[in-house]
Order: sequence, then C-alpha cells, then structure tokens
Amino acid sequence: MRTFIMDKLKVASDLAYKIQFNRVHRIGNRITGSNRLIVAKFTLYNAREMVRREWKSLNGTGFYVKEQFPKSHARVFRKLGDVRPNGIFVYKQTV
Repeated sequence: MRTFIMDKLKVASDLAYKIQFNRVHRIGNRITGSNRLIVAKFTLYNAREMVRREWKSLNGTGFYVKEQFPKSHARVFRKLGDVRPNGIFVYKQTV
C-alpha cells in the first residue's frame, strides 16, 4: 500500500512511511485477469485526507480513490443527489 501511495499518488516517502493503517484488505473473490478492490482504514484522519486529496494524480492510470460509506448512507446520498466518479457529491436543487 505504501509503494502505491509513493509511486502513483506522488507522496514523499517520509510521509508515506508515517501513515498508519488500522486494516488493509481486498474485497471479492480472485478472478483471473481482473483486479480486486483494496480497502484501507487509516488510523489518523489527516493521513486519510492527504491520500484522498491526491486523487487528481491518478487520472488516466485506471486507479481511483474514493470513500466507502455504509449502505444506509449510500441510499440517502442517492436520494439526495448525485455522486460523481471523482468523489464530488452534487446535491439536487429543490424548488
């Protein structure tokens, strides 16, 4: 995970090695020729936000960074508005 953060997100190595994770794991079953999603739970909020802010450096690489919400939150977000692929939430205007 740290090498991904340094190589793809262009975070300095000294900062990448200071990041602490509570848990990092993959989601789904192994399928030949396919990549699985990786979920990382950060110990510190500041580290998570630093990684999340660097999403623009992943344009054109096939990788992306997004927050994972519980299903209950995702249902509410879908009712309220639209979540764009870049992670920006757009509210529907009510008149």
